Amino acid sequence: LQSRGVISLLIIAASIFPVVSLIVPLYQAMLALGWLNTYAALIIPYAAFSLPISILTLSAFFQGIPPELEDAAMVDGCSRFGALWRIIVPLSAPGVAAAAILAFVNSWNEFLLALTFARSPSVKTIPPAIVDFQSQFGGFQWEVVSAAIIVAIIPVVVIILVFQQKIISGLTSGSVKG
Repeated sequence: LQSRGVISLLIIAASIFPVVSLIVPLYQAMLALGWLNTYAALIIPYAAFSLPISILTLSAFFQGIPPELEDAAMVDGCSRFGALWRIIVPLSAPGVAAAAILAFVNSWNEFLLALTFARSPSVKTIPPAIVDFQSQFGGFQWEVVSAAIIVAIIPVVVIILVFQQKIISGLTSGSVKG
């Protein structure tokens, strides 16, 4: 295999491990670092678990950008950095938006890490807060939980509606070579 194939396989292998199998070592690490009940205890694992899908999405997208565009910009007088900044970065906006939305939705909906690492209400994310909110009132009150879920869904729906075109073009552009 080429080095690119080996790296892709390592990224895919890293994303195979379920969160449940890593929760005990992660908890021990957060405890040793003194990060329990902090935002860092959630941000670092969320970023680490979102990296594989983001890397695969972005690598497929960047492979779809023709290298001739960078060469043409350099012929027109741009430096390599100028070509990257003026040509490649604007063209990569749909892929970056798609990867960012996927990472955001994955982190927004995550339950197990938030339940384990964030116990105080000030740090707790929406999914465990809904469970706690439901249990505070004794019994399962469908109307209260349903209202909380709808409120939790609204930001995701708004973000997806605002960036819908970039998401679709970012997800599909890396899939077809031409």
